[in-house]
Amino acid sequence: MGRCFSSPTIKNKKYGNYNQNFTLYDLNWSYSRINDRNVKKLVKSINQCELVTKFDLNLSFNQITAAGAIKLGESLGQQLKLLEFSLNLEKNQIGDDGALKIGEGIAQCFNLTSFALNIVYNQISKYGIANIGQAISLCKNLQRFVLNLDYNQIEDEGVSYLAKGISKCKFLKYFAMTLKNSNLSDESAQKISKAIQELPTLRSFELNLKYNMIFNLKNHDKKYQKILRLVNYKLTA
Repeated sequence: MGRCFSSPTIKNKKYGNYNQNFTLYDLNWSYSRINDRNVKKLVKSINQCELVTKFDLNLSFNQITAAGAIKLGESLGQQLKLLEFSLNLEKNQIGDDGALKIGEGIAQCFNLTSFALNIVYNQISKYGIANIGQAISLCKNLQRFVLNLDYNQIEDEGVSYLAKGISKCKFLKYFAMTLKNSNLSDESAQKISKAIQELPTLRSFELNLKYNMIFNLKNHDKKYQKILRLVNYKLTA
């Protein structure tokens, strides 16, 4: 049973009298029967927080569609001071249009150092993931990056967009991505491995490609094997 909708609970880490003084926006509305209309109300609250540097929003297992995700993306695009961002939309129905708009919003957050996005089970294809890949490439200060895309239809072409974006994050230290059951082949594993080779500061990564058509995940060239010896890693296929 989901919880009834209520006003957002926001943690204020910079004690002030107005939303504009908040530096941390931390909200958990998972399993709460949240729909697009509720998201519209939430966005009004987010838009008042002009000084937010850390954004943690959990809206997993709700009833949010592309319309709600578009509103979220537009709001994120206004949070220009963000340093840390985490958004959980697992098991909604945002689709490609919603993913595209969220990508556009993230692309405006140039100062991000930590980025985590969970969009598992959201009917997203390679078209929807394209903007997210481009957004990652613009966040050049990223040090920590987590992306959960399980049970979508990303395909090898979608992974190409992601790999290209990841390779631009030259300060990345930690990287984790899950792509279970995403209609991928060995080509995707190769593209991700090449992207990893472009990350000179990387010290730890996790990659989960279970339930795809991956057969040669660990059989890469000597340069890649050298990279693996330099970092803590976990590969699953």
